[in-house]
Amino acid sequence: MLTPKYCSLAQHHPDKAAEQLEAEAYALIDELKYRPFAYNGLVLGYTELKATIRFALYAPVLWLVLEEVFDALLAQPRNETLAGEVLTRFLATDSITASIPVDDAAIGIACVDKTPRSDSFDAVSAVLDQAASVSRLLGDSIAALYSICAQWKVEPRSRYTGGFEGVKPRKPLLVIGNTYDPATSIISARNVTDTIKPSVLLEHGGVGVSLQD
Repeated sequence: MLTPKYCSLAQHHPDKAAEQLEAEAYALIDELKYRPFAYNGLVLGYTELKATIRFALYAPVLWLVLEEVFDALLAQPRNETLAGEVLTRFLATDSITASIPVDDAAIGIACVDKTPRSDSFDAVSAVLDQAASVSRLLGDSIAALYSICAQWKVEPRSRYTGGFEGVKPRKPLLVIGNTYDPATSIISARNVTDTIKPSVLLEHGGVGVSLQD
C-alpha cells in the first residue's frame, strides 16, 4: 500500500497499486537507457537515475528524492525540467561527490582482492551478466568498478578463494542484518547463518544500510 498522505506519487496515481507503479518505474528506467533527456546543457538518463536510486536507497530520509524524480518522470506529460533539477541537485551533494574517488586509493582497496583479473571482454562480461541477473535494479551498477579491477596489476599477499562450507568458528557467530537493507541484503545474512554453524541471525526490522537508519 502506498501512503498518499506523504507520497505525491501515490496522490497522482490513486488508482494504481504499488506493483503497477513498480512495473512502470522499471519500464521508465529501461526507456532512459536508449532515450535520455536534456536538461540545462546536460544529457540525463539511465546512468544518472540508477546512481540516484543507488545512493538514495541508503537512508529513508533520501527516499523522498526518488519519489520526486519518479513522480516527475511518470507524469503525463513528463516533467523533465523538475526531474533534471532534482537529479542534478542530488548528485552534486557533498555526500555523493565525497564517495567518488579522486585518486586510486579507494579503487585499490576494492580491486586488490577482487576477481576476475582478465583482459578478456568475455570473462568480465560474464561476471557483469551474473550480477545483473541477481539484482535487476542495481546489479549493473558495479560495471565500472569491475572493469577497472579486471585490469588491476597489484596482487594481494593472499586471497581466499575457497568456500565457507564446513567452517566451524570457535564461538557461535552472531550475524545482524536489516530487513530492508539495499546494500547488504538480509538474504546474504541468511546465507551466512545457513552456511556457518554454529551461528544465529538477528534480523533488525529496519530500512537503509545501517542500524542507525
